[in-house]
Amino acid sequence: MQSLGFRASRAGKFAGGCVFLLAMASTGASAQSVFSGILERPPAGAPAPLIDTRDFSISPLVGLQETFTDNALLTSTDKKADFITRPMVGAEVNVHGPFTASLVGHAYYDAYASQSQLSGFSGDAQGTANYAVIPEFLSIDANAMLMNASVSTFGTPAINRVGTANQITIATYDIGPHLTTTLDDFADVDVLGRFAQVFFDNPNASSVGLPNNAAILAGAAAIDTGARYRGYELVTNAQVERDDHNFEAYNLQQSLYVQIFPEIRLIGRGGYDNVTQPGIVNIHDALWSGGAEYIFGVNPGGENSTISVEYGARFGHAAWRGDLHLQISQEFFAEGHYFEAIQPNQLQINTAFNTSTIAAIQLPPQLSTTQFLINGNIDNQTALNKQGDLALVYAWETQSIGLRATWNDRMLLPSNNHDRSLVSGVDYQRSIAPDLAFAAGIDYYHTFANPFFGSSESYGGRVGLQYDINSTMRAAAGYAYQRQVQLFTNGQSVTENVLYAAITRRF
Repeated sequence: MQSLGFRASRAGKFAGGCVFLLAMASTGASAQSVFSGILERPPAGAPAPLIDTRDFSISPLVGLQETFTDNALLTSTDKKADFITRPMVGAEVNVHGPFTASLVGHAYYDAYASQSQLSGFSGDAQGTANYAVIPEFLSIDANAMLMNASVSTFGTPAINRVGTANQITIATYDIGPHLTTTLDDFADVDVLGRFAQVFFDNPNASSVGLPNNAAILAGAAAIDTGARYRGYELVTNAQVERDDHNFEAYNLQQSLYVQIFPEIRLIGRGGYDNVTQPGIVNIHDALWSGGAEYIFGVNPGGENSTISVEYGARFGHAAWRGDLHLQISQEFFAEGHYFEAIQPNQLQINTAFNTSTIAAIQLPPQLSTTQFLINGNIDNQTALNKQGDLALVYAWETQSIGLRATWNDRMLLPSNNHDRSLVSGVDYQRSIAPDLAFAAGIDYYHTFANPFFGSSESYGGRVGLQYDINSTMRAAAGYAYQRQVQLFTNGQSVTENVLYAAITRRF
């Protein structure tokens, strides 16, 4: 499997202890911010925010957004325009000490002026926690997330809003022990266990089918020699995943890295997979791969930039694996991955969320994000997932431009139907002044094949301004457009234009 596990850092040591292998979920359209014009993080060149060093702090937040849409019902004909008023309350909580925690959450109500049947409450939250039972040896880790998403790339609104038939609410959390230690001068040891749950809800009671809720048990262990031995590194991984829908996966893998030149390491892997779910999948097979890693040298951030490619066999067929981690200057960053894994959709979502929380800490600020994104379509299927993702960012002193793309090819088991989708976009941010920022973006979604939703294409754009009135108040305004087309006979074509303005106050 390629989910709960460990990854050696590019320097050969563990990167932050236990690391989930990058496995971004091949599921629903991306989550959006509570307020469309409020940037997730300050643009390049903006003043750095003050760091709260108190042991415990709560920062309340209130806000109000007014939105106009020319297609509240997202219909192809007889479009209905409407105004949507969104009051919001939220808070950011931080705890420091032997127990550390960080939580950001919002609750809001969308009130439609004309289509009142669409009105309703919603919210989002994301948090992490850690308790050091024995410092630098044993801890209890926890992560939690609540978000709104769309079950398919077709039927999503131009900006986040309650009332669309395609919308569902997803919640997931996990908790468990995490042990790290060193075996004298031989190797680093990393062991963790996780209990997780994933929940789905459809607040609009539409015809959209929901995946089943799931409870998950997972564990992983790794022994890594790191850079102790000149010229080579050995990594041994073992992991298990089980859910309450009879999915079980066991994996044992041995990896060998051999330094043949200062810039090149050869990679060899061998192991065994045992993946079962009655009536769906039954795999008992060896795995192997071979490849190479090229080290570009130490980047300005002090970490090696690398690219690696491997080819081998897994799950009974030829398989590729690749990773790209590149920072060639203070301005240019790139991160990319390709992998194959067999998982139920519920497990994919939980794995992807954990991956995103780790990436937000480990990646450079220009690449990391605190906002969890889901890409593609959500279903209740166990699938062989082949996924590639790429992010490129070029950041100047006061502006940045980024390209992101995710390709998913999920073979749904045991029907052998495919869900193929591409989610991509370009984002631009500019700090016009210390208190004024501009943001724009273009998005393109394409579902090439899906047995439930068919094929569809969606593209759109957005522009917005953000103004800091003072140190506690922020205003934003902007415009968004989206066009969606179902690419089959008698398919719908839906367009939406949106204008919005928002203001927030942080205490």
